Amino acid sequence: MKDPKLLDLYSDYLLASFRMATATGLSELTDQALSHDKISRFLGQEAFTAKDYWRCIKPLVRKVEHPDAVIKIDDTIEEKPHSTENEVVTWHWDHSKKPKAGHTKGINIL
Repeated sequence: MKDPKLLDLYSDYLLASFRMATATGLSELTDQALSHDKISRFLGQEAFTAKDYWRCIKPLVRKVEHPDAVIKIDDTIEEKPHSTENEVVTWHWDHSKKPKAGHTKGINIL
């Protein structure tokens, strides 16, 4: 399973980047506390599955679990209009743009 702390850090790095996001860039941002090789190996692992994700969030869910509560999950799009399209930055349907919905280039986050 992928390292959930590194996944969280890398996700934040992608969202906050104003320029090309790279393993070297994240390594520099952490003052080499994480080597770019470690980040590259992390990114080269197999895909993060729903089961892996559940293992990461299950302790938090159980901590706040209550019989009268519900979990509401919604998605959002972090717009990246000037970024180059890739597997993460791509076009998504954005129904929230009022009065006219349309496509938005960015990162779709659940």
